Amino acid sequence: MKKLPPLLLLLVLAAGCAKTPDSQPYLDDLARVLTVHDTLSASYCEALEAARAYGLSPTKEGLAEAKAACAGALQTAAGLETVDSALTAEQLEAMASFGVSETDYMTPFRTQEYERLVRMQTLGDVLACLNRAPAADEAVLLLSELELEFEQWDRELRYLGINELLCTLPAEETAAFREETLASLASYADCLPPWEDTREAVAKRSEETLAAMEDWAAEAAQESGELYASLLGEARDLEAELEEAGIPAEEARAIGETYEALDGAS
Repeated sequence: MKKLPPLLLLLVLAAGCAKTPDSQPYLDDLARVLTVHDTLSASYCEALEAARAYGLSPTKEGLAEAKAACAGALQTAAGLETVDSALTAEQLEAMASFGVSETDYMTPFRTQEYERLVRMQTLGDVLACLNRAPAADEAVLLLSELELEFEQWDRELRYLGINELLCTLPAEETAAFREETLASLASYADCLPPWEDTREAVAKRSEETLAAMEDWAAEAAQESGELYASLLGEARDLEAELEEAGIPAEEARAIGETYEALDGAS
């Protein structure tokens, strides 16, 4: 057997001993953006729960609490600071060594403003209905219940997206991420679904979840009928609705301006 030259032998040995880059910076970075979304989702759901509670049992006190919760969630969404990925160019380039798609990884960073916009829009609709109580009490209940259910679907699909993104990482690293990071977030604290170890398994579960979600959406559309369609068809002035709910004009204006900026950028 022919011997390799000493320098070439060293290069071969070095290549064989090269370590896969540490995945922890990627997990820490992802945790930051998931925390932003969780803050948004948690306050959003709290507001919808308050509106739903009023819709189920309309009282003067419940109406005031629901309005305050919606206004507070709008303030949270408007003031939420989005984050950029802290990964270096070299770390982004090395992502492929984990079997992780850079495009998929960056998606939650790129959609932060859109997530804020759609929830502010819904909260504005709910607040508008609350401002028209008791005439719009049926709409309050309908809208809050539908959006709470939709948010749960969104959380499940988001979790599956995280699973698909990270399933190629070592099991002990993803286990720690799920049990410590994800379980600490309100979006996933109640019950973490089973973690799939392959992208094929995640894809199958995603297809099943999307199919179930489509069935739910079709049934919800049938149940809501013209009421939901007319509700979404009405023009909303978010600033005016906030002032009607008791928010000072200056604060209402700032929230309204943030919403308009997000809407214009979408």
